[in-house]
Amino acid sequence: MKKILILLLLISPFMGCDLDKDFEEMNIDPTKGASLDVNTKMSGVLLRGAGTEYEMTVTKIIYFSQFNQYLVQNGFPQGMFYTFDGTYNAGIWDSYYSDPIKTIQDIIVQLEADESTIVGSEMAIAKIWRAYLFHEIADVYGQSPYFDAGKGYTDAILKPAYDPLEDIYFDMLEELEEAGAMMTNSSTLGSADFIYQGDTDKWKKFGNSMMLRLAMRMMEVDEVSAKAWAAKAIAGGTMASNADNAYMARQDGPQDGNRNAAALHFSKYPDTKVAATFYDYLDDNNDPRLAIFTDPASPARGEFVGYSPTELAATFDMTIDSFAVVNPVFDENEYSDSSFEL
Repeated sequence: MKKILILLLLISPFMGCDLDKDFEEMNIDPTKGASLDVNTKMSGVLLRGAGTEYEMTVTKIIYFSQFNQYLVQNGFPQGMFYTFDGTYNAGIWDSYYSDPIKTIQDIIVQLEADESTIVGSEMAIAKIWRAYLFHEIADVYGQSPYFDAGKGYTDAILKPAYDPLEDIYFDMLEELEEAGAMMTNSSTLGSADFIYQGDTDKWKKFGNSMMLRLAMRMMEVDEVSAKAWAAKAIAGGTMASNADNAYMARQDGPQDGNRNAAALHFSKYPDTKVAATFYDYLDDNNDPRLAIFTDPASPARGEFVGYSPTELAATFDMTIDSFAVVNPVFDENEYSDSSFEL
């Protein structure tokens, strides 16, 4: 028995000598590309960053819009009663950090390493879109991972630190300024750009308009810096008409991911109504946008916040059909959700 054991021990080191031969080649999936073109990845990150049904329904409509009393949805009253719900609150966080933040970081690294072509406008657009994504995260959650976010693959940073909101804001402003300076008159994106089809002039206006929005957010905190950045944004050229709007035309299928995220919500949850707080404010101030935001054919009143269908019937002798709904024009796929229109 001992002789057999010794013999096996002597043989075993030699048995594995060729086990790793050509292992790297064998471990490559021939059906998948080793790398993707920037344009392909840009299409994906623009699509995901514009909003999916998940964060649109769970966080923006069911939760935040009810907190602000823009909409009422009795079937999902979490935001209507001002109670914290981690699941509903985390929709944007979970969606953005898990996909578009990582992708846009990968695009920027890929462009930085590209020495064979002119990547000025592509890099500028990537920086603008990165600022947009973090603008949403920062405004919703405050202090959050920023400088090291999305670098798990590129820099092996698996636990990015949380950065102060002030630092995030000033860096976003500087990134937008840098993007404007490096933007050229041409872009290779073309049809891969679902928002402006590679129109660099419009992207520059979008970036400057976002700079102006960030500056306005800062007015109550740092008025001097806010005015300085606002002046830069205006001098650089901001959106001047509806032709400059940032929006994404969606398709009517075949999958829900291709459709307008807001339209999906309103079609699936028809009990979503315009809140009385929002409706009455527009009505009391003779705001002409009332006929735009709400369906002119629906009842001329908003729904009360905090009442269940049973309470509406008992207290006001009304049903959810007694209240105004969002204008159906926003349900159409040729309009994007309004999450990134400035």
